Amino acid sequence: MTNLATYQLNATSVTARNSELGVSGQFAGGGNLAGSCAPGIGICTGFIDPPLDNWTVLDQAGAARAPQDSQHLGGDGLGAGDATVNPLNCVQGADINDTLSYITALAQAAPGVGFGAANADPKNRTAVTIEIGDRAWGTNTVA
Repeated sequence: MTNLATYQLNATSVTARNSELGVSGQFAGGGNLAGSCAPGIGICTGFIDPPLDNWTVLDQAGAARAPQDSQHLGGDGLGAGDATVNPLNCVQGADINDTLSYITALAQAAPGVGFGAANADPKNRTAVTIEIGDRAWGTNTVA
């Protein structure tokens, strides 16, 4: 399966940057999606069990990566910057707002099925069945 594109959106920063230009939407799409410059660097949604030296189930602050939070790379251009963290989003065609989690599978899951408890989110976005105990990035459905 193809790796899904990821990004982080800080709606407050987008609104502030749009107001500087007087034109809505300049920081909310395209290669500058959300004006964030915050792709989910190194996140591979297409495979299971990346090496432990690449990703741990807990983040650098010791918190679960469910959902995985991020912030703007190098600040957001607003004076002293905005260090607010928001969940990483995943781009799946027209669906661009599902969030990402990285967990140890609690349930066996075929592609497209949840590998959380009782097959709840996050959903398996690899091309193989995830087994209990596998570690993987998956998507959490956001309406």
